[in-house]
Amino acid sequence: MQPDQLWFIRIGETTWQSYSVAGLEEMLRFGAITLATPVWRAGMDEPAAIFETDEVLDALEGDYRLGMLDKPVGRRARAWPRFWARMIDLCLVIVPAFFLLVQVPELYGEERSREEQWLITIGALSLLPLLALLIEVPILAMSGTTPGKWLLGLSLRKQNGRRISARHLLIRNLKIWAMGLGLGLPFVSALCLWLNYGNVAFGRPTWWDRVTLHRVSPTANLWHRLLEACGWSSGRRGFSWQNPITRRVGRLAPDWGINPLTSAPTDNRYVFFKQQVTVLLGQDDMPLGDLELYADSFGARVNGTYRGSSTDVQADGSPRISLYYENTDGTLRSEVTVRVWQTGEEEFWHLVIIQPEGLGRLSQEALRVADALEATVPVAWR
Repeated sequence: MQPDQLWFIRIGETTWQSYSVAGLEEMLRFGAITLATPVWRAGMDEPAAIFETDEVLDALEGDYRLGMLDKPVGRRARAWPRFWARMIDLCLVIVPAFFLLVQVPELYGEERSREEQWLITIGALSLLPLLALLIEVPILAMSGTTPGKWLLGLSLRKQNGRRISARHLLIRNLKIWAMGLGLGLPFVSALCLWLNYGNVAFGRPTWWDRVTLHRVSPTANLWHRLLEACGWSSGRRGFSWQNPITRRVGRLAPDWGINPLTSAPTDNRYVFFKQQVTVLLGQDDMPLGDLELYADSFGARVNGTYRGSSTDVQADGSPRISLYYENTDGTLRSEVTVRVWQTGEEEFWHLVIIQPEGLGRLSQEALRVADALEATVPVAWR
């Protein structure tokens, strides 16, 4: 592909706009387009989705071979949760720090006039938000959230879903102090917050997120966590994942992450995870021609102690073999379930569920995720 090759995206009924690959990647990061957005270039017979266009995928620098539609280009967090999360994080630092400043006699002693004390107070209230933002950097780098964001169900990630480095978080928080809090100056801060509220309310990124290509996304808040810990439904929806091979879409439970297998990023293998549970979906083209032979060959590749197998059928009536293993890594004992089924004369799919023993509700959720993934792989041959 020519490095200056232009790609066209439809922006109206009859209007197409041209972009370079760098422009497409920036819009992917912002969430303005998704992997399912059709693109076209000179020489193509008809437009094709980005995930079907190897020329575009191979030129992208980011990790977009995830097969996701709603993640990482999912919905943004609403304005008011972001505002209150920010206020909580600021107050957790500003209130105790200001209380300690008041106790310093050199700053608020009787020898200071009231006017001097007011100037010291205004200076402190301008600089203490910067201190709070600097303290926030290592917390965000390690966890992707802060106390305020955790309580209100928000997380901060790159547009491709990965965590942000401490250096980029420092740049982002300095921009928040300057453009979001107006350097902590009275009235200027209120004006900056109001302007950014308008951006978020209309689905646009804030000034600092637009520059640094980051996204604040909604996750489970404290209320959702309490309900789910009690075994009740919180009413939260999951996210849609499209199988890039079959094009079928399955809805997965909330808070599950996804990545291609790092050891084989070009293979048809996708890894889904939540806490200690991992579900792997993969496809192999092997000249075995027999489901039992494939199950035996796959079983030889599984680490762990073999516990048995069973044969059943999928929802569409096609045969499926389940293999059961036990894997011990140090003191952690995990249950491994492998499902294998055939979708062509030499085409097989496998689904692996790895979970530590005794997880209860999370184990049931993993099984529902596995069923949803399996439903994206229908049998297309007889």
